[in-house]
Amino acid sequence: MSGQDCLNRVVEICRNLPKGKLLDIPAGAGALAVRLVELTFDVFCADIDIGLFKVKDLPFKIQNLNKKLSYSNQFFDIITCVAGLQRISYLNIAMKELSRILKNDGILIVAIPNYAVLRKRIRYLLTGSIDKNIDFPPFSQTTQLPEANFRMLITIPRFVREAQLAGLQIESMQGDRFSKSTIWYLPWILLIKIFSFFKSKSNIVPYKYTSSLAALGCRYVIFTCRKNKT
Repeated sequence: MSGQDCLNRVVEICRNLPKGKLLDIPAGAGALAVRLVELTFDVFCADIDIGLFKVKDLPFKIQNLNKKLSYSNQFFDIITCVAGLQRISYLNIAMKELSRILKNDGILIVAIPNYAVLRKRIRYLLTGSIDKNIDFPPFSQTTQLPEANFRMLITIPRFVREAQLAGLQIESMQGDRFSKSTIWYLPWILLIKIFSFFKSKSNIVPYKYTSSLAALGCRYVIFTCRKNKT
C-alpha cells in the first residue's frame, strides 16, 4: 500500500495536467482513482486482484502488468502507476505496454518505493538487509495467483533505463515527503553527490538520479514521464 504523502503528491501533479482519459494501474482499493475523478478526469481502473477494488461506477478490468494489456494502442492521455512496478516480475514488459497504450506526448506518472534513501543504504551496509518488505514480503491480496503475490526491488537507475528503452522521457523526479532526519547524513550526502558527478560522466547508468535529494531523503520517488512523439 502506498503512503498518503505519495498519493497526495501524485494528485497534485495530476491537478495541473490537461483532462482526458486516465488509467490507474494497479488501482488497489481505488483510493487514488476517487480523487482523480474529483479532478474531472475520465478514469479507468485496472488491477490483477479485483477483490481489492472497492469503488462502484468506475470502469475496471483485471490486468496483469507482466503481460500484454487489453487496451488498444495510444488509448490513454495519462497513466498513473503508484506502488505497482515492484510487484511484477518483468519490468521491461510492463514499461513497453504502458508506453504502447499511452498517446504520443502523453504522461506516465510512476511512484516506486525508494530503496536509495540514505537510511536504507546504511541499513544494508550494517545488516545486509535493505528492507524488511523485501526480506519478508507482506501480502494482502484476495487472489492466490503467483503474479499477485510477488515483490521485487527496483532501483532508480533500472527504472530510468527501462523507461528510456520504452520510448519515455523523464521530465521530473520528486519525492513524496523529505525526512528531516536526513540532515544528519549531510557528510554522506556531499560524498554521494561528488561520486555521482564523476561516475555519471563515464557510465550510462544515470547516477544523477540516485544522488538527488528526493532519492536520499524520501520514502517514495515519483517520476513524471512523457511519451516521445513518433
